Amino acid sequence: LDLGDPGYGTKTLDLAAGERPVIFGRQTAWWVMNDAGAPHAWSGNEPIGIEIRGTAWVGGGNDEPELYHSTFYRYEVINRASAPIEDTFLGLYVDADLGNFSDDYIGTDSTRSMLVFYNGDSEDEGANGYGVPPALGVDLLSGAWAAMNLLKGGARGTPSNGWEAYGYMQALWKDGTPLKEGSDGYSTNGPRTLWGFPGDPTTQAFWSETNTDGQGTPMIPSSRWGMISARLDRLEPGGHKTVDVGLLFAQGTDRFDSIIELRRTSDNAQALYDAGALTDRIAEPPAPTGRPVLVSPADGATVGDP
Repeated sequence: LDLGDPGYGTKTLDLAAGERPVIFGRQTAWWVMNDAGAPHAWSGNEPIGIEIRGTAWVGGGNDEPELYHSTFYRYEVINRASAPIEDTFLGLYVDADLGNFSDDYIGTDSTRSMLVFYNGDSEDEGANGYGVPPALGVDLLSGAWAAMNLLKGGARGTPSNGWEAYGYMQALWKDGTPLKEGSDGYSTNGPRTLWGFPGDPTTQAFWSETNTDGQGTPMIPSSRWGMISARLDRLEPGGHKTVDVGLLFAQGTDRFDSIIELRRTSDNAQALYDAGALTDRIAEPPAPTGRPVLVSPADGATVGDP
């Protein structure tokens, strides 16, 4: 199967003739998913005929060392049904567990189409902690529609079926209440929004988890989940749409500097993506030539046990 085939069909590769599958970055993995292979026990919905071709790769070559700890994903969504699919969304549900999972915050950056996880205090402590808190970005390089935080329990908790997940992709809580600005995004009379906590936490700006009410009131750090989605609209039979995602990692001098570094990483990844360079294959270093030169011990020396 050649994932680079613009016709989205199958192809037999002749390896002996030098044909090779499409390779991105330093290493590529790919897989195919569809919604017709097993019962939909969790969602409770009927199959609709969707196929998703996934590609994952790592970058971080000599020209982009800041992306060395980031990974990238391409999801090609294909309608294999005989009828069009209306109002199509693709959503990524993310449980970041950023080091010590019990002290995290979440935010969004609508200008970068990015969901952001960062630390809720000055140290990421514990056995699984990083010490100096890093930041993680879920960056939809091909563009996002909405992103929001999920909280524990009730109408604000993790989705338990397909309809609730579909609502989250449109910034609707489980009971259909729209995401609104202020407080936790649910118990508020603020204006309707598609982006949860979009304020700049590095300056404690409203509306962020560091300032939920414009008066500097923060949320209590805890485990955080998020949903970021792309709107694909109508998919005709045989039609396809592509969503490209970067999972970006950055670690600065403190929790807020890590967010600033994450923005730089996002901007660099976006520039490479827009230029078509993010999917370029990174060449392996050249094989050594000539006879290796012994440094120690000397050639012909006898080496015994210490």
